[in-house]
Amino acid sequence: MKLMPFLIALLFTFLAVLGASCDKANTADKALENFINYNFKTGHQMDDFLAMTTGVLNQKLANLSPEEIQEFLGVDQLKKKKLKITLQKCTPQQCFITYIVQYDVQEAKTTDFAVEAKKIAELQLVDGRWKIADIANQKTFIEAKQSINP
Repeated sequence: MKLMPFLIALLFTFLAVLGASCDKANTADKALENFINYNFKTGHQMDDFLAMTTGVLNQKLANLSPEEIQEFLGVDQLKKKKLKITLQKCTPQQCFITYIVQYDVQEAKTTDFAVEAKKIAELQLVDGRWKIADIANQKTFIEAKQSINP
């Protein structure tokens, strides 16, 4: 009977170690999902984007002019509908994720057109966290509800 408390303590210790080593929030696909979801929120800050990126993408964002920053942060008319990861190719330090993001562009609470974009994101593990290094557009499909003015 004295063995039972020892076994219970051993079980809890094992579960605590196992839980600490399985950080599901720190995966490449979760980092990409967080980046995309944050991109569609209003009131976001450029410093947050810089913290989520590294490499080429980080340099591109850091070198934007004030006008380009305003345009980049202006997502009030965009409403994300769906994010689907279609392919992942990863090594312990780098990951390439192909994904499709669907969103609507709305003005005056009506959908003017729907967009479906297929992209490839490169992520790198930096200081134990996955960060977006670059994003390449593969193809974009636009379904207009009315004429699109450039």
